[in-house]
Amino acid sequence: VIIIIAILIVALPADCFHLSHYMLSCAGGLSTIQVILNNHISDAGWCCSTDDGNGLWYTAGYPTQRWQSMWVALARRYKSNPWVVGADLRNELRAASGIEPTWGSGNTSTDWKMAAESCGNAVLKENNNMLIFVEGLSYANVLLQRRKTVDNALCKSCNVQMHPIRLSVPDRLVYSGHVYSWDEQFQQNTKAGFDKSVEQYLLYVASEGQNFTAPFWLGEFGTNSQDLFWKRTIDLLQNRPFVGWAYWALDGYQHSGEPGDDETFGLFESDYKTIRHPWKLRDLQSVQPKRTQLVHV
Repeated sequence: VIIIIAILIVALPADCFHLSHYMLSCAGGLSTIQVILNNHISDAGWCCSTDDGNGLWYTAGYPTQRWQSMWVALARRYKSNPWVVGADLRNELRAASGIEPTWGSGNTSTDWKMAAESCGNAVLKENNNMLIFVEGLSYANVLLQRRKTVDNALCKSCNVQMHPIRLSVPDRLVYSGHVYSWDEQFQQNTKAGFDKSVEQYLLYVASEGQNFTAPFWLGEFGTNSQDLFWKRTIDLLQNRPFVGWAYWALDGYQHSGEPGDDETFGLFESDYKTIRHPWKLRDLQSVQPKRTQLVHV
């Protein structure tokens, strides 16, 4: 099974978007390609920063109702297509124009938990087979209170533990997070410290037997360097086969393909034929579930 994370930019012309998914899903019928839709950003551009105005799930041009209606329309459009399997509701929640997203605050302007729950249930009302992916805060690397230090994997200050997502259809929720070397909480001196930080900030949501338990999916990780942080990430995945993952990114370039536009994290060089880092491909294959591969396009 090859799972393609297809990035949705709301401003992208709809015909191009639907054509790309039609081609992917047709290929799915032949080679078990599956598609997870991802609302990456509202205004076309390279993601992400705190000053791009796209840190929340809505913008002035794409208010909450339009964002949710878009997801419902996509769920309806692909309802009969078995190869479109999931909806990653919004990428990397972060500050927008100085406004920080919250989790469980009850503030309709900032409460990502409330918005994700409402949108997820609206999608499931249209298509109850879809998986609903909900990312954490602070660039999707925090599923507990932002920058809150914790001592145990289960903690009363953890967002999901205090305010779990409740969807109308069971077994459809997947929590998601990203892990990169520049994330301060994951910069640890030891492997044990690294593992513990990932458990505390993200993986605790998959703790068995809790009232908030749901699968966790490492929706992004990537590198252009075979460094210690990369090795620790691969080791973490090797020892936790219950964690699904997707690598950022397949692409050989970011925008135009002109000189200097390389996607240095990409699996391919800019020709989309040459493997950029053979060691990286080998590492990813070492943590790849049998017959499953996940990449972003």
